[in-house]
Amino acid sequence: MNTPLALPAVTMSAVEQAAAVHSARLQTALLAARARRVAVTAVRAGWWAHFSADMALTGSGLPGLPMIWPTRVHLPLQVALFAVDAESAMTAARRDITSHLASLLDRDDPMITLTINAAAIDTTQPDETDRHHYLVDATATIAVPATCTSERDAINLAAEQAAARLAGHSHLTLRRPPHAALPAEWCPFDLDAPVLDPDADGPDLTTLQHLLADPHHDRSQAVTPAALDAGLTRLRRSLRRHIIDAIDDGIGIRKGDDPHTMTDQILTAMGLDPLPRSWQYEISTTITHIVAADTPGQAVTASNRLLMSSRVTSPPRSLPITLPDTCDPRPKAKPAGAGWYEVTRQLSFLACLRGGDHPALAEAAVRQHLSTADPGFGDLPLRVIALGRRIERIVDRDTD
Repeated sequence: MNTPLALPAVTMSAVEQAAAVHSARLQTALLAARARRVAVTAVRAGWWAHFSADMALTGSGLPGLPMIWPTRVHLPLQVALFAVDAESAMTAARRDITSHLASLLDRDDPMITLTINAAAIDTTQPDETDRHHYLVDATATIAVPATCTSERDAINLAAEQAAARLAGHSHLTLRRPPHAALPAEWCPFDLDAPVLDPDADGPDLTTLQHLLADPHHDRSQAVTPAALDAGLTRLRRSLRRHIIDAIDDGIGIRKGDDPHTMTDQILTAMGLDPLPRSWQYEISTTITHIVAADTPGQAVTASNRLLMSSRVTSPPRSLPITLPDTCDPRPKAKPAGAGWYEVTRQLSFLACLRGGDHPALAEAAVRQHLSTADPGFGDLPLRVIALGRRIERIVDRDTD
């Protein structure tokens, strides 16, 4: 009896493993860079809401998009001036500080609060004939909006910008470094979004450099190709889930948009798989039912409520159908006796079949749904229009 041949286990050499690690890091870095650039481009084009694209990036462990943070900077200032007495010096200091800060920050009213702490005669400087040389200490709180991707960066940037503007100023001096913070009542959902630029706001170099860092860098655990490949797979899946979640709720939210086509293009531009395709059919029917009402308007309202309560307008997820037009805009209502009206309206379903071109199966799915709402609806004549193989309209973040 012949013994089956078995190939001995093949292990990577040190050179092969280093190459595999670098390849995995490079793929991850390229995906992160492309995802960010595509997100910025889609937001700028109006396809993707800023908050939704930011959630997709941060939810996948990538840096978020820039936001305009309402940072406030507290400035411990000192101003030198001539005045007759301390009270005059503090009045003049208030006027000068307000004017100089508005000029430095290129804003008409950057001041939030200004407190004059003290005014003292500077004995190291000569006085004028009728005025003394005063040093006035004050604390100003100014608004310095910072465009950054995180709260910490915004606070640091605002403080740095304020200090840089005041450096070398001839009248205002910082007594100590400024301190920045966000207002107590701030909310992340209230942040304004800047106009993004694919080049300036595109791939974050710091993150890319980290992803491409030396694999022999001191770490608690050794870096292996398998671990990096698993991380790359997780990043792909996370981006895809967040993008699919954004359909109609971040992507394509303007009237007339086609969110599924937009999502498909965003995915492929990032280098991810496109949305699934399916054979689609527009299936419509005309239903007639009797409702209690005193006027045609009341009859239409009663018809709407009846259809919603019977879930005719909400197909279950178990069936491959959706309802692009949930309500006929021009239903007809005519009297059907005292206190009753007969309402006639059209319903139009979209059936999506991934397995193949089977119009009879699509029609059967619609009939099953109609009969669960009303047994009489299941036998209504249906009008079926084959739309061809198109981008799937019924997608699930976990399975797709």
